[in-house]
Amino acid sequence: MERRNVAALVALCGALMAVAIIYAGGSLGEGPSYLNNFFSAGLGTAGLLVLWILLELGANASMSIAEERDLGSGVRLCGLLLATGPILGRAVAGDWHSAAATIRDFIRDGWPVTVLWAIAFAIERFARPSRRRPFPPWPSYGLVPAVLYLAIGTAWLRHLGRWEGMPR
Repeated sequence: MERRNVAALVALCGALMAVAIIYAGGSLGEGPSYLNNFFSAGLGTAGLLVLWILLELGANASMSIAEERDLGSGVRLCGLLLATGPILGRAVAGDWHSAAATIRDFIRDGWPVTVLWAIAFAIERFARPSRRRPFPPWPSYGLVPAVLYLAIGTAWLRHLGRWEGMPR
């Protein structure tokens, strides 16, 4: 905000909301202690961070956001994080049985985020600013991919339905 980087602000808001959604998902369900909630939320947050680091290593998205101030890149990352947060939050939601069961549920219900991030990796490599296109239009290069990510995430969540222990 200090440097008036709207792209960074949009991406940061998406990141904060994604982590908050994951934490809320990790807190849903019944379990014997609060440590189970922290384990679940930590597992989901760690999954998000690993995928984000891999995207950064391969596509260098933060350079487009922080240095080039590309609003499209910020909107794309925000959409990706807002699509990923609910998926990972849903993957760790539910009644507590054991750490192994939580990890198994996390993998079973959260695996589509790897496909989502692979799509984002390809889009990021194509849509980021370049010498031929130093200022790509943000609605078509930012908003359209973000809506695509959110549609994929919503479709997966609808497919999964209720989590174990969800009140009817």
